[in-house]
Amino acid sequence: MLAGSTLDLSWQEVFSIGAGRNGEVSFRDLPSGQYQFRVREVDSLGVPTGEQAVLPLIIAPPFHANLWFRMALLVSLLAIALGMERVVARRRMQRKLERLKHNQAVQQERARIARDIHDDLGTVLSRISMVSEAAASEAEPGSSQKRRLNEICETSRQLTRTMEEIVWAQDPRHDSLDHMVSYICSFASDLLGVARIACRLDILIDLPGMPLEAEQRHELFLVFKEALNNIIKHSGATEVRISLRIEPDSIRLVVEDNDRGFDAAALPDDRGNGLPNMKNRLQRLGGSVEIQSETGKGTRVTIIQPTQVKPKTNN
Repeated sequence: MLAGSTLDLSWQEVFSIGAGRNGEVSFRDLPSGQYQFRVREVDSLGVPTGEQAVLPLIIAPPFHANLWFRMALLVSLLAIALGMERVVARRRMQRKLERLKHNQAVQQERARIARDIHDDLGTVLSRISMVSEAAASEAEPGSSQKRRLNEICETSRQLTRTMEEIVWAQDPRHDSLDHMVSYICSFASDLLGVARIACRLDILIDLPGMPLEAEQRHELFLVFKEALNNIIKHSGATEVRISLRIEPDSIRLVVEDNDRGFDAAALPDDRGNGLPNMKNRLQRLGGSVEIQSETGKGTRVTIIQPTQVKPKTNN
């Protein structure tokens, strides 16, 4: 059919109802539209004998078939969907705000702890160090009293360094890659300098401010510190080279020395140099430690920590 044309559908039916009797006719499941019901009396042969009666009929469509209902239903569904999306977005935003508030509270508490440790414990340790040094300078050279006072001085200095490490680990201002690298470079230079071991740094000057969790950077530092302690205690190296590489999905920190080396494959797990402990620390965070060493060719410790976080941006 062509657009705009009208379909005219008609049919004829004959019923015998007998003289003087009423008749009924039923047409079920007629679609909506306009109809004409025509009635005419005929004889036994079907020949019309009277005038035709015409009854116009209009069958309205059901309400759910009307265009206005469908449009209203569509608008209602869209409104419900938008309302649900708004509720979900609001709840998501509330959870995000709650997490931000919690993280902010944690950061403030960490900062407070770092200040308290630095101010209170640092003052006490400084006083112990000064008093013991003054007493040691007045003690008789070579006496047992002077040796004990010197031990107290050295212990207080060690405690001060440990306190500084704890304060650094707790301070949320240092939760980034550039702060961590700056700290470990300074730490390595001081520690290796005291041990009279040359320190070579191969580090990018302009490091990205990539955020690091406090636990993550603390464990990285402890593993790095253990690697340096192993070099000082066991290797006999005269030079250490430290390099850092930032890969798409990880941080790779390498500590390499020129020591006498050892057979890494035959290294027992119970050796008292903390190598198993180094591996266990990073395994909890999804990282790993690779040790490469050959007799007479030095040792290379590669610390790998996966990271998927994005660099900080200044808004």
